[in-house]
Amino acid sequence: MIQALILGIAFIYLLLTSILDIKYRLVWDYINYSFGFIFLLIRLAELIITANYPIFFGVIMASLTTLAVGYALYKTGAWGGGDVKLLTSLCIGLFFLPSDSLVIQNLTFPFYANFLINTLFGGIIFGLIWSYFLFFKTGAYKEMKTSHKAMLAVSAIFFALIFFFGMKEKVLFSLLTIFCLYYIIKIFENRITVMDKEVSRLDEGDWILKDIRIGKKLVTKKPTGLSKEDIKVLQLSGLKTIKIKDGIPFLVSFFLAFIITLVINDNLIKLIVINI
Repeated sequence: MIQALILGIAFIYLLLTSILDIKYRLVWDYINYSFGFIFLLIRLAELIITANYPIFFGVIMASLTTLAVGYALYKTGAWGGGDVKLLTSLCIGLFFLPSDSLVIQNLTFPFYANFLINTLFGGIIFGLIWSYFLFFKTGAYKEMKTSHKAMLAVSAIFFALIFFFGMKEKVLFSLLTIFCLYYIIKIFENRITVMDKEVSRLDEGDWILKDIRIGKKLVTKKPTGLSKEDIKVLQLSGLKTIKIKDGIPFLVSFFLAFIITLVINDNLIKLIVINI
């Protein structure tokens, strides 16, 4: 019962944050904090009912570890602040699900570990889909040279071959397809990700392309993006628009990973290795 409740709330949480990330490129803090608080209340209720203190304190320690590691990755620019808050909240709910008592007996990964591993695949899948959406939306495809079109045709051939061979060949052709598609997107990266944004609509975490000097003040390009102080300086500068790099709404990959984990009840890497 508790497991079903947690999974249901996690589904709503990830669906909501995915929609917000696509539409606004941000998730308001109160949403992350609210769902984190809901998961914590469920864990406290579980503790009262079962008196299983090791599980409760294990969840707390795992969540604090997730927060610490996530913050370190955020400072390097590898993760966004929203990613850290979302994963920390999810850790409270998904870590040590009630069914995890069977994990050691079955010698398999717990749900949360499978979810994190599948996030890699979710990121790749959605990253390519979103990049090609921008590729055609921005008209970048019109600038393709003959060599780019040939690479795109080759990727289509590799993708078609996936359906006619065994697992080893499927993995090989899948990797070749991803490589070809990624190569093309990388060439047009600046064309499809750089955009003009009104200074009045800047958000914390937006990435500028280069340092911007405003009188004696310098707004520097940082891995973590613009801070609230940077935005205030820019809004008082009189600038109307600046160029920023529009990132991929990565929170969608967490939602895809969650669905994948629910459907296969395992992680894709393990399934691939077993079949090979």
